[in-house]
Amino acid sequence: MTGMITMKPKYRQLADALLLKIETGELPPDTRLPPIRTLAKEHGVNNTTAVSAYKYLENIGRAYSRMGSGTYVSKSLPQAGETDYDPKDYINFAGSETDAEHFPAEAFAQCVDKVLKTQGKIAFTNIISADFPPLRDVLADINGVAPERIIPLTDIQQGLDLIKGIGTKTRIEEDMYGDFYYDGVVRRPLRGADGNVIYIKSYAKIFLPGLAYMVVPKDLAGKVAEPLHSPAALFLQRAFGLFLRDGGFDEHAANMRIVYGKRYRKLIAAARVYLTDYASFDEPKCGLAIKVYPKKVSEGEIDELCRRILRRKVIVSPISSRRGERPYLKVSFASVQEEDIAGGIGIVAAALAEGVR
Repeated sequence: MTGMITMKPKYRQLADALLLKIETGELPPDTRLPPIRTLAKEHGVNNTTAVSAYKYLENIGRAYSRMGSGTYVSKSLPQAGETDYDPKDYINFAGSETDAEHFPAEAFAQCVDKVLKTQGKIAFTNIISADFPPLRDVLADINGVAPERIIPLTDIQQGLDLIKGIGTKTRIEEDMYGDFYYDGVVRRPLRGADGNVIYIKSYAKIFLPGLAYMVVPKDLAGKVAEPLHSPAALFLQRAFGLFLRDGGFDEHAANMRIVYGKRYRKLIAAARVYLTDYASFDEPKCGLAIKVYPKKVSEGEIDELCRRILRRKVIVSPISSRRGERPYLKVSFASVQEEDIAGGIGIVAAALAEGVR
């Protein structure tokens, strides 16, 4: 009897197609991969599938993201045969996704249920019901601006695309990690007293993908085209607006800061113990990653360094030098458990020690 053939999910098929191009050199290290919408359109899949494909590549160390810029081919390539690695066997300092177990499913489900019961099918349309204030109004209150300056989005890239359409040179501030601060100091948007900055906020890391917004200066209000949203996105925005208004998000964000604050402090403590002799590193007190700058590793050697670390079942992301900044290792604690941090950093230090002997 022939064995059953298991078809890989679409996102894995798409990821494998990209992996083939990476392995054959068609997509060399530091190549910018296509935007999500372009990739989805080229392969006949939805945006969610494309996002999942990129996240898979990031999680196996084959790609890395630059906020507001896109996804790039990583220099840290696993050895042949490691594509289907078992995540349980690796300490992953390259993952960018926060743990799903911390998602406030019960609290958010109550908001979803309330919107459905009150608005029904209208919740999936452009018709605004008076039962709940639209997400735009809730965000306007949070930011202390007029509602016409708020533009709900699905992601940061959508906002950047809209801005390109008007050709403005106004400074842009992107915020994906602003809710992750660990010193009690809120990182407030730098919109300036006159609001002469375009501020784009994403909730992808702190809550859910598909939720973002943009605050535009007064002189641009009404000039930036409103993006088209799918019925599912409209419904998600309405449920999230209620979650924001009723304080559910603030409670969730506070809990995430407790969880990831512990990981941050564990990572910094381990870095001080193990890395000081071999590298310098920043202590940002916010976000989900730190930068580690090897003291005696050149641009051309950082790839081999990551391979040595990978062979010890630890994944880190190498970032090439740019804008005058020397190459560094991006060490993320988004997807690594607290109890694995010290051991993982010890392995990174051991690989660095080998390189400077």
